[in-house]
Amino acid sequence: MHIIRDGSDQAAAVLILAHGAGAGSDSEFMEWFAHSLTDPELAGGLVVCRFDFPYMIARRSTGIKRPPDRAAVLIETWHQAINLVRRSSASPHQLFIGGKSMGGRFASMVAKDEKVDGIVCLGYPFHPPGNPDKLRTKHLEDLNIPMLVCQGERDAFGHKASH
Repeated sequence: MHIIRDGSDQAAAVLILAHGAGAGSDSEFMEWFAHSLTDPELAGGLVVCRFDFPYMIARRSTGIKRPPDRAAVLIETWHQAINLVRRSSASPHQLFIGGKSMGGRFASMVAKDEKVDGIVCLGYPFHPPGNPDKLRTKHLEDLNIPMLVCQGERDAFGHKASH
């Protein structure tokens, strides 16, 4: 597994970020977000680690668009990324996980087992588009850690008007 790491080894906290279903860890948004958080003047200088799920690695190498991996693969990939960052020489004092849309959803699904300090979700997919009654939130009830959700007003996967 390849981890893109931004930030100083002196940072007190690390945020591991996973991409969403449509674009990889090197997308313009993921690059901007990671660099914004690692800037000491803007956010205090966190370390941000990004990784790609297997389907995105395959998409990048073949050029063929593929759907996301099954949930079990996404969850196992999350566990691998967390273990890799924890084993790194710059082990964090605090470890946060999160991601964009699908990446944030699966971060929230592994958080309890991984004993992380918090979760950051950028556009959490609360429900499938057009189906606000099919919520994807039951597992959140079991979390006992801080969770920041940044949600757009027009997000088809969940916004204020849909609840």
